[in-house]
This record gives sequence, structure tokens and C-alpha cells, in this order.
Amino acid sequence: MRPPKGLVGVLFTFSEPFLSLTPVEPDQRLKENDRLRSLTVRYVPGHTPGSTSLYDERRKLIFVADMIRYEEGRLQGPPEEFTSDMNEARKSIQKISSVEFNTMLGGQGEP
Repeated sequence: MRPPKGLVGVLFTFSEPFLSLTPVEPDQRLKENDRLRSLTVRYVPGHTPGSTSLYDERRKLIFVADMIRYEEGRLQGPPEEFTSDMNEARKSIQKISSVEFNTMLGGQGEP
């Protein structure tokens, strides 16, 4: 696991010996346009290398995790210090913006 950038990264590096993080192998790897019931997988790297969003076209609903946040009354991209590649994140935000949705569910903030 790569530590975050900046001061937060320094704190993570020093606390790492006290954390017991064990990587796991996923049961299934999702790819662009895979279907999970009514949800379509959208590959949106940047915040993390394997970030995905899930889109429900019928309900016009998209799950974006931490790629986009609604905080302080506005939409924001992922926090730079916790984002592996901001250029990729910007491309992924552009990709999400081309999807027709009425509700966005993120990992932070309100829908």
C-alpha cells in the first residue's frame, strides 16, 4: 500500500508498523461494462488505481465512492493527498460527468 502524500503520508509511514493490514485476493475482478444485476461497472482510476463506479441506468443512479465528494455545499474531486494520480482522477471525473444520472452516491458527504 502506497502512503498518502504530504504530512498525512509521513504520519501513515510512522504508524504503519502498528497497523495490521493484510492484502486479500478478490473473489472476482470487475471490468468496464461488467454487469452486477442492474448495475454497470465503470472503470474510473485516479483516486486509486482500480477505482470503479457503479451505474444504474434505469434509476439514473451512480455510486462514485471517493472519486467525487459533496462537501461544504459543492462537488469536489478526491483529496489530493489520498489520490494516487490526479491526472487520471480528472479524466475519470470527466468520464462520470458524461453519464446521465439524477442521484450520485459518494463515499463522503450527502447524496
